[in-house]
Amino acid sequence: MRFREDNVSVQSGLSDYFAAVYKFLGVGFAFTGALAFCVSSFLSNRSFAMVSIISIPAWIIMSLYFRKVNIRSSYSEISLMYWSYCSVMGISSAYIFKVFTSSSIVSMFFLTASIFLVVSYYGASTKTDLSSYLSLAFYTFFAVSIYSLFAYFVFGSTSSHILLISLSTFVSVVSIAFTSQNLVNIYYSNQVSDEDLNKAAILSSLVLLMDVIIILRNLLYLFGDRRSD
Repeated sequence: MRFREDNVSVQSGLSDYFAAVYKFLGVGFAFTGALAFCVSSFLSNRSFAMVSIISIPAWIIMSLYFRKVNIRSSYSEISLMYWSYCSVMGISSAYIFKVFTSSSIVSMFFLTASIFLVVSYYGASTKTDLSSYLSLAFYTFFAVSIYSLFAYFVFGSTSSHILLISLSTFVSVVSIAFTSQNLVNIYYSNQVSDEDLNKAAILSSLVLLMDVIIILRNLLYLFGDRRSD
């Protein structure tokens, strides 16, 4: 797909580019949600523990592989990474449909979508460099994670768990803004070809999908209604 035709205004091309990114994101999220629902319908509660155990090495392998995938990788390799992530995330998120009520899932989904749209628009329109804010958010989250592990294993305390989840949500929110800003910078870069723009769209959709699902999970944990059965 070409976004920078000579007869198309720059702003219109940028809008089309973001529409393509959001399309990748929407299709990936729909696939992830559908897979999670199907898995939750067929697996018993005992099977969920086995799925969780299996998903841990899958996450490790994907994380290591994702570090090697960049805009210079082939289109097929990037696409494979994207759909592999959606599959693993869908399987590991199946517990949501077992633990939380349908109305709670729907309400938290719309809240997550609202947060995403507002933050993404801010990131794409602001002139402030957000890279330093993202670094600060990651370092803060890392420090609190170390403290939480120390408090749990030494004192048996889980009081910092809610703080950790809240910070995780904040990191994802900042990441959405930064990724949206980075998309604008990539689009205006003269050193990026149309083919690389398509690759960047998928890679950015993957990062945004990670952030959206993390926010949804965290909001459900903090505010979701759990099933009584």
